[in-house]
Amino acid sequence: MTSRRQAAQDRYDHILPFIEEAANEYYGGNLDRGFRHWAFATVFGVGHDVSGNDIVEYTAIDGSDDFEVDGYFIPDSDDDFVVHLFQSKRRQPGTTMGPRELAAFLNAPSRLLSANEVAASRNDETKVLHDELVKRLIPRDRRCSINLVWVTSGTLSNAARRTAEANQSQSKTIDIYGNLIEVTVTLECLDLGDLYELHQNQQTSDDRFAPCDFTFQLDPDSYHQTQSGTDYRTLSMTVPVKQIIDVFAVHSYKIFRLNPRGPLGNKVNTSIKRTLLNETDRRRFHLLNNGITAICESYRLDDDQLSVRDFQIINGCQTAVTLWDARAAVQGDPSVLITVKLTECPLRFAETIARTTNSQAALRAEDFISNEDVQNRLQQEFNSMTPPWFYEVKRGEWNKMLGGVSAKEPYRAVNGGYRKLTSKEVSQAVLAFAGFPGEAKDRIRNFLNKEPVSNLGLEAVIRYDEIYNDSLSATQLLLPALVQRAVWRKVIEERKEDDSLDWLDYARYHVIWLIGEVLRRHYGLADKLFPRREAASISSHLDEWLESIYDMAFNTIDRTLSDAQNSDDFTGYREFFRSPARYREIQNNLNGEIRYTQTRRAGSSFTSQLPQMLSP
Repeated sequence: MTSRRQAAQDRYDHILPFIEEAANEYYGGNLDRGFRHWAFATVFGVGHDVSGNDIVEYTAIDGSDDFEVDGYFIPDSDDDFVVHLFQSKRRQPGTTMGPRELAAFLNAPSRLLSANEVAASRNDETKVLHDELVKRLIPRDRRCSINLVWVTSGTLSNAARRTAEANQSQSKTIDIYGNLIEVTVTLECLDLGDLYELHQNQQTSDDRFAPCDFTFQLDPDSYHQTQSGTDYRTLSMTVPVKQIIDVFAVHSYKIFRLNPRGPLGNKVNTSIKRTLLNETDRRRFHLLNNGITAICESYRLDDDQLSVRDFQIINGCQTAVTLWDARAAVQGDPSVLITVKLTECPLRFAETIARTTNSQAALRAEDFISNEDVQNRLQQEFNSMTPPWFYEVKRGEWNKMLGGVSAKEPYRAVNGGYRKLTSKEVSQAVLAFAGFPGEAKDRIRNFLNKEPVSNLGLEAVIRYDEIYNDSLSATQLLLPALVQRAVWRKVIEERKEDDSLDWLDYARYHVIWLIGEVLRRHYGLADKLFPRREAASISSHLDEWLESIYDMAFNTIDRTLSDAQNSDDFTGYREFFRSPARYREIQNNLNGEIRYTQTRRAGSSFTSQLPQMLSP
């Protein structure tokens, strides 16, 4: 018989490659941070599309004076405002975690909202989080709650689980600058077993393209359908939530195959779950919830039995996943209902319906480009490179569609990690490289939504269609993407050597911008991206030239930042790097750095290690 400790070790060994992947790609091999990153992504990253780079920023609070908070996340997709506070504890598999491990974290909200404690903190991110909480909690015209998420690779003791259950949902009155505010504080605790189950549930099996057939049982007065002979027959039905739970039990995440997000393991929606756990509210759930929109290949109604061929949810994924998560409380109660709109349509029209219905929900802009021909062509081009790169167009493809660790081997990099890119991260690299660093962080949604994005500081504009057109090649995108990855690694190395360089965490996109600027000046390029052949040549020599140009970008920003810190209007790193007014100052200092570097090298080109421009 397998011991509990051995079973825990087996589960840990299963997820270890994912932890190592995060550790190698973002934290120089640090497994504690790798576990924190993987767990954060497992809990939040799929349903809310939190990218790897985002997680690095969201967990930057970890350190001294962090009030036991390792990370925080404020989604823009929940019905109510929810601030998630996160703490992770990597322990040896099988290690027992008692209630004392939770105690300090449970006190985090009170400490974060204490003006005196925050004022005494030396952690800038703690102060930023305090401001975010105050901004959301003081207004009385909207509901806001704090959700505590505590994860560990150990095993929760029975006493710890009782503590977690006792603190699952509490209402607290907190004094915020003289305002007595009622705040709902919820707690989620996940140990190795819980994380493993969540991870496994998010995986899509090899038969993901098999049709998801199901038969619903309808009451005579619970449904209505369009008249026969109408194109795209539609049936609206109100059924017990148990039937949706049963569909999920049979087919799992395959029922989200046609959703623009891909077959994602969506995050449980806190506000929906709160409604389901309330005995009064859940009996009117079908009135409070927007319901589910689904499509199918065909359906047949025989009396009150509805047989559906390939049931696919295209709007309401979070509702379905949350019903599954709360099934113990609702599946035995036939009075808890959900409204489902089912449309019979051919596959060629399914994507149009999916896009239209999801435009009414909190769908990310990058989801809407996931079915574009140019994006699918780029994915094929990246995969055809030598060596190949995995370009994730639909969110969740890497973890949920590729089929496990073994299928990722063709993309494993020699120095650790994988040759993996996402459409969002590449677009951010392109924006930064082209001279829009602040916008790469704050305006990426606008860019992917095909709105013009302006750099007010440099009086420049960039548009999605200007970059992503029929003439664009994957090779052109790879150059800024490789620069971004290299800059990320350099920042990790610099921060390891000198912990005082905390401004580098905010400066990464600006470093990419300055590297792109130096390259464009050297080659006399007016365009935002390099032509295909030149991009390939520059990329192939990146290890030879990056160091010197990175140092120039570092020195440029360091000098500009030092000048700003001596002025009366300096308000912190975050605002400095998001202010368009600083762009000209940085650009002027880059000019000086170029002149200084040329003089120091006695007139020799500081870019002598760059390849020669190829002849047309």
